[in-house]
Order: sequence, then structure tokens, then C-alpha cells
Amino acid sequence: MRDIRFRGWDGEQWLYGDLLTVKENDPHTYIRYTDSEGDTLARTVDPKSICQYTGFSDRQGKELYEGDIIQTFRGKGTIEWEEGRFWFECTDKWPYSIIAHQVDSGEYDISADHSKYIGNLFENNRLTNTNQEKE
Repeated sequence: MRDIRFRGWDGEQWLYGDLLTVKENDPHTYIRYTDSEGDTLARTVDPKSICQYTGFSDRQGKELYEGDIIQTFRGKGTIEWEEGRFWFECTDKWPYSIIAHQVDSGEYDISADHSKYIGNLFENNRLTNTNQEKE
């Protein structure tokens, strides 16, 4: 089973943990995380920066999230979530590639294993060769 967690930008750093909404009338979005002393905290994050963990890592072991920019043999692209799967849209070669898809045996063919993390859409928009922004 895939580990479901999120990250969000608090204005200074990325926080990794659970996505929280406290009340219906609270306009803030929170990430609940564990700090270096082992304390569980929650901090407000920019709602536009929320990214879900894909469950995959690149070839160097870096965890991949929505909004991450990766380089593969198919080209460079930004990871997105759509229709129940993570995929990336290449900006320089093939237009679309699925990061992982289920094959007949029930195993996953994971293109992410051959990818390299090169940046993040929110911090490095210039790396995608487009002016896309997460809506």
C-alpha cells in the first residue's frame, strides 16, 4: 500500500506530513508533521503549494511529489495527479508519460526508477521551459 502524505510550503521551508483542515470556517491549510525533537506540530502552509507524495523515488532515492520536475529518457517534465494516477507532461520530447502503471502480473512498471529529480515547480518554474503554475 502506498504511503499517503503531503508537503506544503510555510513561507520558509517545506513541511512533510499529514494534510489538515481544522474547521469548515477556517480558511487555513495545515501540515501536521514531526519535528527533529519528535514533537508533533501543525503549521499553516500555502494551499497552492500542497503536493501529494507519489509513493515513488527517483534513481537516487529522492522521494517524488506532485510539482516535482524530473528528467527521464523521455524528456523533462512536471509530475501531476490526474484520473487516479501520477504522470508527467514532458516539455521537450514526448508529450505525456505515466510514472507508474499496473501490468498484468499486478506489479508496477515504474518509470520513476529511471528518473532524476531536478527541481520543483514552485521553486524552479524556469526548469519546465513553460510558465505553468499550479492552479
